[in-house]
Amino acid sequence: MYCQWVLRLVGTACLAALCGCGTPGSMLQTSDERARATLAANGFELLPASPYVLVALHTAPGPPQRLTVFIEGDGASWPRPSVPPSDPTPGKPLSLLLAAAHVNAQLRPGEAVAYLGRPCQYLSRGDLANCPGAWWTLGRFGTAPLKLMNARIDALKAQLPNAALRLVGYSGGGAAAALLAAQRSDVACLVTVAAPLDTNAWTRAKNVSALSESQNPLDVAAQLRGMPMTHFSGADDDVVPRGVNQKFMQAAQTREQLQSGFDHDAQWLKAWPALALASCLTN
Repeated sequence: MYCQWVLRLVGTACLAALCGCGTPGSMLQTSDERARATLAANGFELLPASPYVLVALHTAPGPPQRLTVFIEGDGASWPRPSVPPSDPTPGKPLSLLLAAAHVNAQLRPGEAVAYLGRPCQYLSRGDLANCPGAWWTLGRFGTAPLKLMNARIDALKAQLPNAALRLVGYSGGGAAAALLAAQRSDVACLVTVAAPLDTNAWTRAKNVSALSESQNPLDVAAQLRGMPMTHFSGADDDVVPRGVNQKFMQAAQTREQLQSGFDHDAQWLKAWPALALASCLTN
């Protein structure tokens, strides 16, 4: 059923790559392989990056006028609240699928779409062993991971220097996008999807350990005032519960766009074309 759902949105090649719905001999085995194949099937080119961050880019014909960067969520689920995953690579990379859907449904002449994995995702076993565990646990919004992502965005901008930069982040990728937007002076649009934008309130609501080595988007919310931004949240989201982002919205002088019937992950991909049109991405 999931495979059929993705097929309608991002095409047969992407479906086979992501879900392994081909013949048994052609099935891809790892999340890393599936993600790379999905990117390739949707016209993304993998770019050289640091050993710890995967970056891919799709460009449309015409002079580049817009660069939309989709930032992945926190990745693999924790087996238990006190036990992090041994590998943060997401099994279902929703930001990657949103990027592919954006290319297939929304891409306009002069638009480039990039996908940015989070530090330590999509690594070989050897590289993962050298990636600090804090970068996907208590320090996933810390100075070092944010610096890595900012450097990758700088490299993308160097390739497309005249393109207006827009950041789109899902879940924890939305928190990272807000923090990155506050550090940069070139962000023309910020979109978050089901994102915890007050991480202290979020950890309290979920009764999990505070992200003691991370920055909190709430602390930079006032710096984002006046920036075009759109924040989507799900009315039925039990991962990022309603009310968690209230202080962020007040400090940033913006509001959430609450989506009725949406939970944390199931509906966003199907609704993406309409949501993108209802966001600051149309500017």
